[in-house]
Amino acid sequence: ASYYLFCAVMVPTVKGTLIYHFVIIIISSVLWIGSIHVPYPRQLPLIFIALVIDMFGWLILIWILQFVKNSDSKFYHKYFDFWPAINIEHRTERNNAFVGLVFGYSVLTILYQNRSSTGVNAFFGKGILGLVQAFTFNWIYFEIDHHGLHVHAVRRHWLSSSLWLSAQVPFIMGYVLAAATLSQLVLAHDCTDANTETLGDDYV
Repeated sequence: ASYYLFCAVMVPTVKGTLIYHFVIIIISSVLWIGSIHVPYPRQLPLIFIALVIDMFGWLILIWILQFVKNSDSKFYHKYFDFWPAINIEHRTERNNAFVGLVFGYSVLTILYQNRSSTGVNAFFGKGILGLVQAFTFNWIYFEIDHHGLHVHAVRRHWLSSSLWLSAQVPFIMGYVLAAATLSQLVLAHDCTDANTETLGDDYV
């Protein structure tokens, strides 16, 4: 927040956008700090409001300004006539780097140890299926989504850009949850060939 405020002073051309982000950060910080001083479950409303502000606070400004940018509003032309530039390739690659870590985590969760040297059993089969899932999501995310970067959702329209950027957080949260569950599903005794005696001591 301090950095945004400093930039707003040093680069007054884009001060409107920077001050807005400063305000959003301050509001969400107050809610987050307040939530740790309130007993459960009264802290939940503060947490969920802060989450919504963190995820969608910056979008509210974009949505509002789309309807006033062609008007004769003096306020708009004074504070929001210019926007800070965004390098789209950098923005998408930064997301790629983090999502790559998430996919790597899902591969680590399917690791286990067998007592026997063969180890071709239900545990192995479920581990392979988990690896196929990681490969498939990796293929969809990196190959299909980034095949046509020149016509990427971030470039096409403010609405498609907003949806793409907002979808990253629930997608990553959902995949992390699925990956954490894989570590239990691979070792679950839910098949006839899932004999716990074939597992290593730490995995029984």
